[in-house]
Amino acid sequence: MSKLYIIAPCVLLLGFSAFERVAHRQHDARIERRAAERLAGESAAAERHAALKAQAEIEARERTLARQEQERAREAARLREHEATVAGVDGHTAAHRAEISQLARELDQLHTQLTALRVEKDSVETAVFDLARNVEQKRIDRRVVEIEIQRTTKMVATQLLAPAPKL
Repeated sequence: MSKLYIIAPCVLLLGFSAFERVAHRQHDARIERRAAERLAGESAAAERHAALKAQAEIEARERTLARQEQERAREAARLREHEATVAGVDGHTAAHRAEISQLARELDQLHTQLTALRVEKDSVETAVFDLARNVEQKRIDRRVVEIEIQRTTKMVATQLLAPAPKL
């Protein structure tokens, strides 16, 4: 029995160490497999991330280009609208200038007519004044003549009524 006490623990020790080695190898293989899976997952995630990032950059560039194109189109439309507005304003300005020129010509004509009418009015007023003065002078002359006639009539009546002088 004494050999059994030594052999049995040795056999169990050898069996246990073989079992431990197998378990340890399986455990290491499992860790390596998980590490490989994790590495593959990380690399796949990194690839997905890189692909998504590249796709996002492409989309961002496309959006930027589209936005720039829209800005250019808006700017072109704004410039066309501005040019149309300026052309309209220029047209209105030309029309107003033509109207101003015509009104200035009409004003000159009216001013000439007004000057002629003032001259005519002044001449008519002068004629009216001269006629009124002549009429008034005639009245004065008539009154003087009437007074002279009355005085002469009075003198004649006085002489007729007065006794005849004795000679």
